[in-house]
Amino acid sequence: MDQEKVKYSFHGARERALFKGAIGSAFVGTIVAVFLTLYLKKYINYTPLEIWCYVVIFFGSIRIGITLGFKKKKELFPIKTWGRLYVIFTYLYSAVWASSSFVLLNVILHERDPFFVTLLLGMASGGAISHIASKRLAQFYCMSIVFCHSLKTLIEARPDCLYIVAAELLYVILLYKMVKVFNGLYDKSQNLAVELQDKLDLEKEFQKQKVQALQKSKLASLGEMAAGMAHEINNPLTISMGKLDVLNRLIQKTKGLPDTFYTQIGPIMDANKRAAAIVNSIRNLSRMKEESEFQNFDVNELVDLVKPLISIKLGVNNIKLIEDFENFTLYADKGEISQVLLNVLNNGIDAVKDMDGDKWIRITTEKDANQVTIRVIDSGLVEQLDDIDKIFEPFFTTKDIGEGTGLGLSLSKSIMARNSGAITVDLSGENTCFKISLKSAA
Repeated sequence: MDQEKVKYSFHGARERALFKGAIGSAFVGTIVAVFLTLYLKKYINYTPLEIWCYVVIFFGSIRIGITLGFKKKKELFPIKTWGRLYVIFTYLYSAVWASSSFVLLNVILHERDPFFVTLLLGMASGGAISHIASKRLAQFYCMSIVFCHSLKTLIEARPDCLYIVAAELLYVILLYKMVKVFNGLYDKSQNLAVELQDKLDLEKEFQKQKVQALQKSKLASLGEMAAGMAHEINNPLTISMGKLDVLNRLIQKTKGLPDTFYTQIGPIMDANKRAAAIVNSIRNLSRMKEESEFQNFDVNELVDLVKPLISIKLGVNNIKLIEDFENFTLYADKGEISQVLLNVLNNGIDAVKDMDGDKWIRITTEKDANQVTIRVIDSGLVEQLDDIDKIFEPFFTTKDIGEGTGLGLSLSKSIMARNSGAITVDLSGENTCFKISLKSAA
């Protein structure tokens, strides 16, 4: 596995792991300090003990505050900074706990010492285990407490001090080995997690490519069928338009005919022209190729190619198409970019068709250096968009069942990549806006 990738994957992982259970460990340590103070005050009246307790509470509160800050306002600092802050104050917290042995030097009664030792060892082991994600922190937490008590025992020169120190050192060694083993397991689990994520990412990419290949194959088949149908329709349509033209000229030359002849021929001619425009658009859109065929064409050609295919849908839903663009020249595959524009316009129609009030879709353009950006803006509000980060994923759709497959924008993104362009959602405005960016021809 790529070590840099592993290193990057670990970046922040230990910091996040540090905060797991951090509030609990800080709270428990602070409560134990208060309990110890109240317990020993029955037997001794010692001001430094109270001061020590307040210091423990202070640092414990800071640890809890840092943990809550990380969980609720993580964006304030980089994750490493949060980790460093927590580690620094945990070092100070454990150092204060370690000082308890010297606070109580020659003060605590020997018969209470076993209780004190048990409490300290419990704090040491609990602190080490709760900070297992950071070996250094775990060792410092444990060893600072145990070594300080060992040093206190030697200073007091008790008869059994050597036995106590030896036992505590053995305890530290065993705890150190346990921490080492746990850290080894932690590192292995992180490696396995990274490998598993790699496999999941590869599988996801494979499935995505498989879906796109299948969809492309289906579109190619549909394209061939649509091209054949368009050709078959175009032949009788051409004859019909030719005969209508002849008939129109005869009517114009013949006098005395009823007015209905003149009024009926016009709509028939318009209907035939519209049918011819639709057939022409279908033929252009159905040209599926293995490789994109780049050519120069302008935005006006692109819009004219798509308009016949959405005009009925616009009219039925009372949606106004506003063409507010400059006619820049593009360099891409006209048929493929037409499909992208058609997908975006259809999505816009579906998004606003059930809205109340004024319903519109505006097409604008702008040129920057060697790039032309086509914006498709609709009257829907951008704040109503759901799951924007998933909008270009295959099969993701917010439409009702039967109204969409969730493949339109995913395929549009692939088509734009084939044409050295990009399609994105612009969140800077009030209304929903898709940006189609392509190379300029000049």
